[in-house]
Amino acid sequence: MAEMQAEQRRLMRHKHARLREIRLERRALYLARWNQFDVNGQSSIEFKDIPWPTADIKRLSKDSINDFLLSGIEDNSEIRTILRQEQIRFHPDRWHRWIKRVPTERQKKKIMETVTEISRTINVLCEERCP
Repeated sequence: MAEMQAEQRRLMRHKHARLREIRLERRALYLARWNQFDVNGQSSIEFKDIPWPTADIKRLSKDSINDFLLSGIEDNSEIRTILRQEQIRFHPDRWHRWIKRVPTERQKKKIMETVTEISRTINVLCEERCP
């Protein structure tokens, strides 16, 4: 019985380590996409081109953003740093330089509504998670 419990604990540690690894890989990909997005200053932008801080932009919510950005992170300093970076990245005023590259008014409106929603959500997360 003790051996079985020890094996279950080992498997759980392995599972948690793998999940953290996946989250780190996802975060690295997200940041790489942002760097590329920020560099491509001359091309037009569509909604699908934007690296959104959620695994599925169609299911945008506080929980999906929290999971994508902060899942598995316990260090308050790291949480604060990540949320502060995202507050800057998704501040609606900052998007005026990118929104000029969106070809249609409909897309501009959709992008700005989504950016504003994400900005508000990140501010709420910061209030909750940044002591």
